[in-house]
Amino acid sequence: DDRFVDPREERIDVSLRVGGALPPDLVAKHLGAWPRVLVASPDYVAARGKPRHPKDLLSHDYIRYAAGDDGLVLQGPEGAVTVPVRSRYRVNNAVAMLDSVLGGAGISLQPTWMVADHLADGSLVRVLARHTGPAQEVHLLYASRRHQPLRVRVLVDFLAERVAQLPGASRQLSGKRR
Repeated sequence: DDRFVDPREERIDVSLRVGGALPPDLVAKHLGAWPRVLVASPDYVAARGKPRHPKDLLSHDYIRYAAGDDGLVLQGPEGAVTVPVRSRYRVNNAVAMLDSVLGGAGISLQPTWMVADHLADGSLVRVLARHTGPAQEVHLLYASRRHQPLRVRVLVDFLAERVAQLPGASRQLSGKRR
């Protein structure tokens, strides 16, 4: 689910937090970070052209999350740049956003773990390949307990190993706590 849950309130032993603020009253085990890359479908690029510079995004349809402002922050060879983008379509679900990009609706900033297979099979192409967005941090959240149930410890260990193996993973923290 793309909504942020309160594991304690909803009686969840372990939750996977992809991005977002970390609750101060839970243990947050960092699993990895994934760069975000700009992608589009080959059909979109054929019809609208491929941006050559971040400012070129102003003349493209940009698909993004509903929340937030209209500025896109990219890191590239010249350093960080903020680009205002036009968003005629905003969504609140990562899968819906990816489906829209695959369908040719526009360009979107996506984490590498979500698009690696699509880039490999050619159903998506990178645009502005020398630029990336802020990394997507992934954490496991769970209550701090002296005697953690075995099922929780096993799941935490399993997920810590497997999630870090997703395409493009980096164990480096991008400045967030824990």
